Amino acid sequence: MGEIEEEKRKYNLGILIILIILCWPVALIYYFTRPKVKVKPLRMCPGCGRQISLEFNVCPYCGRSVPVVAPTPVTVTAAPAAPSGGKACPNCGARLELTAKFCPNCGHKAS
Repeated sequence: MGEIEEEKRKYNLGILIILIILCWPVALIYYFTRPKVKVKPLRMCPGCGRQISLEFNVCPYCGRSVPVVAPTPVTVTAAPAAPSGGKACPNCGARLELTAKFCPNCGHKAS
């Protein structure tokens, strides 16, 4: 009868051990030398439910006025930084994120 041959990958145990030894220190160095990012306190927009900064008077996503007295702030651990090439509000000149549809400062519709 015909025998079924099983194929296996061949590897060198020495190379495998060297790769494990060299990669772990690099991963640990990267983990402990990452730049620290300050986390801004956030709150939920009552209109669209997205997280916005506490200092915004108007939601930049839906344009709804946000009450001045904020509930307990929600903190996000890894908030991405705002892009450096943002746009400006045509009404008050405040800096806007690229995804903002409304100015968080004055509520004017972003172009």
